[in-house]
Parts: sequence; C-alpha cells; structure tokens
Amino acid sequence: MAKDNRITALYERLSRDDEMQGESNSITNQKKYLEDYAVQHGFGNIQHFSDDGYSGTNFNRPAFNSLLTEIEAGRVGTVIVKDMSRFGRNYLQVGFYTEMMFPKKNVRFIAVNNGVDSANPADNDFTPFLNIMNEWYAKDTSKKIKAVFKAKMRDGKRVSGAVPYGYYRKPEDKQTLYVDEASASVVRRIFQLACDGMGATAIADTLSEDKILIPSAYARQNHPEDCQCTNYHDPYTWNATTVGYILNRREYLGHTVLGKTTRDNFKTKRKRIANEDELLVFYNTHEAMAEYKAILEKGRQNNRKRSEKMRELRMSDPEYRAKMEEKERLALEREKKRQERATKKKKIALAELKEQAEKGNQEAVREIEERRAIARERSRKSAEKRKQRAENDPEYAKYLEERNAEYNRRHTARRKEQMEALRARAEAGDQEAQSQLAERKQYQVRATVKSYRKMRDDALSGDPIAKVRYEKTLAMRREAYHAKKSEQTA
Repeated sequence: MAKDNRITALYERLSRDDEMQGESNSITNQKKYLEDYAVQHGFGNIQHFSDDGYSGTNFNRPAFNSLLTEIEAGRVGTVIVKDMSRFGRNYLQVGFYTEMMFPKKNVRFIAVNNGVDSANPADNDFTPFLNIMNEWYAKDTSKKIKAVFKAKMRDGKRVSGAVPYGYYRKPEDKQTLYVDEASASVVRRIFQLACDGMGATAIADTLSEDKILIPSAYARQNHPEDCQCTNYHDPYTWNATTVGYILNRREYLGHTVLGKTTRDNFKTKRKRIANEDELLVFYNTHEAMAEYKAILEKGRQNNRKRSEKMRELRMSDPEYRAKMEEKERLALEREKKRQERATKKKKIALAELKEQAEKGNQEAVREIEERRAIARERSRKSAEKRKQRAENDPEYAKYLEERNAEYNRRHTARRKEQMEALRARAEAGDQEAQSQLAERKQYQVRATVKSYRKMRDDALSGDPIAKVRYEKTLAMRREAYHAKKSEQTA
C-alpha cells in the first residue's frame, strides 16, 4: 500500500466520564481542533479514534487498541494528538510506542500543542521529560483523590457502595446501616447454626437445600441500587467462603470498618487486603445483631491471635519457613500425582466405554456422544473467551499466535517422527507396525470421507463458508481427475 494512501489517525481521549449524547463536548472540541490541523497541513484520509472516559494510565482502551491494530496492519501513516497527555500518562508505555513501535512501522507521530513531530527528531529532545511530567501529574492526582477518600473515612464516612448482607441504606441517608429483617433473619440463623457446632460447609449446604437466596441474588432482587455483583451461577447455591465471610464480619457487632482494601500502585487496578493496623474501625455506629456479639467477638479475637502468631513464626524462624515451604512443595507433588491418577483412571474408563460401544452397546455409544458434546461445548466457550481477549489485548493476541505456531511446529514434527518410525518398523517386517499403519490409513480415509460429507451437507444447507470450501474441493478434484486422465492417454 502506498504511503500517501495510508490513514491519518486523529486520536482523542478524555478521562472524565461525561457522556452527553454519546461523547463529551471536550472530545468534540479535540476532533475539530485536530481536523483543522490536519487539513491545514495537507493530511488526507482522516480517521478518528476516540476514547471517552478512560484514564491515561490505562492503555487497554477500545479505540486505542483499534488504532494499534491498524498500525500493526500497516494501514496508518500518521498519528496526531492534541498533546502528549492525550496519548497517555505512563512514560514507559508512551516511550515504547513513540520511540520504538511507531518508527518500526514507519508511522509519523505528532503532538500539536507540545511541538512534537517525529519527522523532525532534532526538535524532540524534551519529549521524554514531557512524558515523565504527564505521569507525575497522574500520580499526583491519584494521591490527592486518595487523600480525599482517606479524610472522609477518618471521619467515619463510607466511600464505597458495598452494604453488608442483612442491612440496607436509605436514599436520604447513605451513611447509616439499617437492619433488613428479611435477610437479617438468615444472618441470625447462620450464627445460631455456628453456635450449635455446625461448620461453614454444612451451613452452606443447609441454606442451599432450603432455597435461600445468596447475598448477591438477594441484593439484586431487593436492593438493586446497592448491588455490586450480578455474576453468579445459581442464586440458591451457598458456599463455605460466603458463610465464613459473614461469620467474621465486624459489622454485625454494630461497628463500621473502612479501608478494607488498598491499592499500592496507581498504574494498576490490583488491590490487596489491608493490614489490621491500616483499617479504620468506628464502634457502635448502627444496630448490631446483639444476641451474637459475644460469639462474634470471641471468633474474631481467636482468628486475629492465630494469624498474628503464624505471622510472627514465619517472620522470626527461618527453620519454620523452610519447613512450611517443604510442606507446600510436598502438597503440590501430592496434588500433581492425584491429578495424574485421576487422568489415568478417566482414560481407562473411556477406553472401556469405547470397547463396549464397538461391541454394539447403545448406552455406551450415547454416553460417548454426550461426553464429546460436552467437550466440544467447553472447547467452544474457551475459544470464544480467548478470541474476545485477543481482540481487546494486542499483546495477548501476539502471544496466542506465537504459542499456536510453536505448538503446530512441535506437534507436526512429533507426528512426522512417529509416522517415519512406524513405516521403518513396518518395512522391516514388524507385523504389529504393519497392522497399526493399516489402521491409521483406514482412519484417515474414514475421517476424510466424514469431513467431505459434512462439508457437502453444510454447503447444501446454505452455509456460505462451507459452500466456498465445497466448490474449491470440487474444482481441485476435477483438476486432479483431468490431469490423471491426460497422463493415461499420453
């Protein structure tokens, strides 16, 4: 493709989530500004890439990923942004794209307000410092926002929308928790069962049998404004983790606990559980499940003492740490062996099932078909997830391509070696090898016939892809037939 015909990509970004009529006015202004610049300087084939509501530290943006895809395909000649901060606020990432990727792909980069133009490299000496300052701005903004949230939490104010199961908030009072009697009765029942000596797993099984809605399903049905989790498999299936979490929450004592999670790096979304000394606890802020106060306090103290003791041992005793590491290694080995035994057992069972199916056992045939259908569906869903992720993540797409190429190379080489060894044994007179070789040839013939029939049926049913493949196959077969006939008559 000629360079003059390549796309002039105008990239706009705004981090504020202001979406009036589909995109914010600032995005509109950026578009007009960049269009005027492009027209005045003779750039053609203009195409916009706009990300509205995305932070500059986050490079996983839809329009940005689309732009990278076009660049990788060689269809972009110039990228123009209003200033360097619109492109991004991570100086390492920005430097990678502007100083390595774009020159490699022969893409010109222009940041209008900063006077940056890769066509004039002598004038771009200050660009790395601009990127560092843009990242510092994002870091400083993050610190200020965190400081505001911290100040609110120190005053005992909630800054998240999470509401403990068993409570709700009134629209006019977002800071106080009120008892929701319907779900509170379930909470009280959980504690009563725990007091009776029942474990978390047994409690979860009991609630599941009684068809009681799990906390996320209950919130979605009764308090959708406070519901933060809508992704669950079964609204009535409880698990031990949820029960244990309820039993350990100090909110049921009537206390407010803030700052449970924290983020150490403003560049990532990864959070960690806050340490005990990082938590902000305010006592007697709302109505407690009073009859279970002693049990809750005792369990919380025991858990804290046990975790503190374990932490002290790990930090102060190298021998103990080595012992625990060895214990973990042995546990991993046992798990690996268990998985290997389970896999071997499944293979033996499947072989027996296939043997019964070959003897005409219809029940075995149906079971094999059901297993294959389940495996195909699982494989299809997994492939869809990989495809969706690859579409949004160019690095992952590249990794998948390299991994598949390496697998095909190794798999093909291994199969080729096995087939050559089998042929050599068969030529040497090994009857077992001759039998295996004959079986493989028969299998290949059956597989080819089966694939051809399926392709033909799909084409006749109107599948456009199958129709194209079928027509190509017929053309190849006709060509091979005429070539063979010509050789015979010659």
